[in-house]
Amino acid sequence: MAHLQTTNQEFRTLVGNLARRLHSKYNANLPQQPTHIVDQVEELQTEIKIIHNKTANLDIEFLVPKIHTVANPQLKDSELLEQYLEYRHSLQPWLPRDNPKLNKKFGMELQAVLSGFPLVWDGRTLLAITMCFAVQCEVDDLIEEMDVGLVRECLTGHQIELREYGLIEAPKVVVDADSTPTIKIHHMLSKLTISISDLMPRNVFDQFVVSFDDLLDSLIDETRYRDEAPEGVEAYLDIRARTIGTNTLLTLVAGATISPELHSLMRLVGEAIGLQNDLNGLDKDVKVGEILNYVFVSSGYSKSYPDRGLLVAGIKAAENAHASAAMKAVQAWKELKGKDGKVGRVMITLLSTHVDWSVKAARYASGGDKES
Repeated sequence: MAHLQTTNQEFRTLVGNLARRLHSKYNANLPQQPTHIVDQVEELQTEIKIIHNKTANLDIEFLVPKIHTVANPQLKDSELLEQYLEYRHSLQPWLPRDNPKLNKKFGMELQAVLSGFPLVWDGRTLLAITMCFAVQCEVDDLIEEMDVGLVRECLTGHQIELREYGLIEAPKVVVDADSTPTIKIHHMLSKLTISISDLMPRNVFDQFVVSFDDLLDSLIDETRYRDEAPEGVEAYLDIRARTIGTNTLLTLVAGATISPELHSLMRLVGEAIGLQNDLNGLDKDVKVGEILNYVFVSSGYSKSYPDRGLLVAGIKAAENAHASAAMKAVQAWKELKGKDGKVGRVMITLLSTHVDWSVKAARYASGGDKES
């Protein structure tokens, strides 16, 4: 990794030794088996989902796997929601606990994960994914408003702590509405790592920490592109696939052992989902003058040079890039066997369910208020 030179193997050893030694809260009695993933016997097919873009007045086609799901009769959504709401309020204690609109937003976060991962029938894993998803969204919103130097200092500091101790300790000050963004980020990252360590088996948590460290590293890298986009679409896709955050979520599903083939599939899924966000968030990005979007990087379109021809060309380029990544992901999945095949199907299913979610999510809507 670019910022702190430690090999993955050294890091895993560090996490395995220090996290277990320093944190008695670690639940050692959790089972060490993979997440319960429902078997899918149907042959995988693809379909086209069409979303209309208002700015370009153009239909965008998403090539995605066609999914077949069966409701889990034993998963108690109400119990999961109760646990998640308790966590969610502790994540941002400066927000009111009795706000119906806020509680509805938190409930929608859980529902987004339940809908996005229909093949995962394990309550602990679903709860952990939702926790991580919420923190990634909230931290992303905070760092967007922070100075580049402050973002780098903040996230690098947490990387060091994560690598040294396997967890991020809570801040030593009271966290409230008047706290700085850096203190709020510190609190949320601490809450996340400690909560995941309590929820998941040790060997899964070790993998999660490695993946989350890489996410922090990518967010630091992304600050280089605040004012100037990456040179070329390949460089853009490289940073987009890492910052999108799906690798961290999917690591919680994959478990303690992730083969090189699964890593490659995760990369393709992250790339495709990043392109989905670019296309479904295009109206908002045009409005605010965002530059980190495949449509703009590939075509040269910008708010200061609003040429519709360039916009349409960029949309088509992003549409084709998404179709390519999706088809490569499907092909990569078809080559997987056994447990990898089951985990891989969860990954490619996310390509379809995420399109549906990102269209509805306020954070990707034109001028969205990020409340859901």
